[in-house]
Amino acid sequence: MQERNSTWGGLDWPTIFIYLALVFMGWLNIYAAVYSDEHNSILDFTQRYGMQLVWIIFALAIALVIILIDRRVYFVFAYFFYGFAILMLISTLLFGRVVNGAHSWLQIGSVGIQPAEFAKFATILALAKLIGVYNFKILQPSSILKISIIILLPAFIIILQNDTGSAMVYGALILLLYREGIPNWFMLFLAFMVILFIL
Repeated sequence: MQERNSTWGGLDWPTIFIYLALVFMGWLNIYAAVYSDEHNSILDFTQRYGMQLVWIIFALAIALVIILIDRRVYFVFAYFFYGFAILMLISTLLFGRVVNGAHSWLQIGSVGIQPAEFAKFATILALAKLIGVYNFKILQPSSILKISIIILLPAFIIILQNDTGSAMVYGALILLLYREGIPNWFMLFLAFMVILFIL
């Protein structure tokens, strides 16, 4: 009971409330953007805003389950989640469908999912497990190699899917490593590469 209370007490509630407010306002904006007299009910599930509400509720349910699961489960199965995410990305590359020019959607029955979004979560878990090992030294060549593989492998597959926007998100993970001791010159090099890529 004490551990469960500490779980809820350890949450960043102001950030959560801001997030929920933004989600709610976004949902209202979708409703306002496509409003018509024929479909004026905000709970019309035949319309985009109605389905968006379903996905919002589904996402909140997943978030609740993630919070309630013991955090040690994530540490133990981090590499399993990562490996499964890589398999999903490869499956999407081979069997997925093209949406807006990106070969990044996997059709499962009547539901389409974008495995790249789940791969972000799995990559962060794998990176956290690697760095969380006792006496981990980030500047060792072997450590840099492992970190590079964990981050670049899913990013490379996503680039092959022609979804460069999602792949660029993985570059932000480098910023997390700054706290672990990545030298300043490496961050300057990364910034230079980003600017070069944009140009």
